[in-house]
Amino acid sequence: MLYVDEHKICRNYEKDGRPTMEYKRASKGEHIESVFTENKIVFMLEGLLSVVCGNFDDCLKKGHMLVVPGGTPYVVDVLEKASYIICRIKNNLHLCEEFSLEKLFHEDDLPGTELSP
Repeated sequence: MLYVDEHKICRNYEKDGRPTMEYKRASKGEHIESVFTENKIVFMLEGLLSVVCGNFDDCLKKGHMLVVPGGTPYVVDVLEKASYIICRIKNNLHLCEEFSLEKLFHEDDLPGTELSP
């Protein structure tokens, strides 16, 4: 980047320490417990994670993604060295006027709709 200072004054430069997109790595054997403070989408790049998050209790591996609403507690055990991208959704997203992204987490909120993999 040629003009770092110019980039830092741009209104799109994130200064709050919570970037919209963040690359993370985790070592085998790590145990992580916390609460998602904002809506997130986790994209698995490699490895294997055991995740308990809300009604989700399964493993995430390469190619999988997980949509998680803010305020959700989670427990992660790293079964194989992993890398993943966290995409923070800092504003409410709406797929249309009547359906918000947060509702994807609650299958029961979808009247007459069956979700399939």
